[in-house]
Amino acid sequence: MLLKLGLRHILPVLLLPLYIILVVSGERQREPLTPNQAFWLANSDMLPPTPLATQLALAINLPAIAPDLPIFAAIHFFGGERLRQTQWVNYAVFGLFVPVLWYFVGSWVDRRVGLAPIVMRNPSYLAKAGFALLVVLAAFSVIVTVGGRGNKTISTALLCWTVFGAIALYMRITRETRKTQ
Repeated sequence: MLLKLGLRHILPVLLLPLYIILVVSGERQREPLTPNQAFWLANSDMLPPTPLATQLALAINLPAIAPDLPIFAAIHFFGGERLRQTQWVNYAVFGLFVPVLWYFVGSWVDRRVGLAPIVMRNPSYLAKAGFALLVVLAAFSVIVTVGGRGNKTISTALLCWTVFGAIALYMRITRETRKTQ
């Protein structure tokens, strides 16, 4: 029964509730700010610290940010001040594409395992350009992670996701090149 379903069906169902649980528990861990901390944060460019559970929820689902960017931009430009400052709206928008992300990851794994057919195509220039972009992004994320700049959880997740994407595209390019020869 599980083999017929495949990971492309199971992962979205399991990882969307995990995202929700991590975000809710992370927001419950957030400590209220003292008046001094609130004043200091209001007069600086710093953000309040993000709880570890929330960081993990965002790190696990990091590639889901890309399709969310137009929605975030629309909220920023057309939403009111209260809507822009509500963190739950951001989490809900981010959560829209979490099942889509895990459907594609599960579909990729299903094709590797043999549960879904592999479609053969010639390696496109878009795949090669995407591979090159992911290699550059992986190098950038190594520099950020080792250099100690930014959030360690998010930069490590960025490194893992870019390496995963680069490996997937490299396997596709080499497989399609071998089949066309």
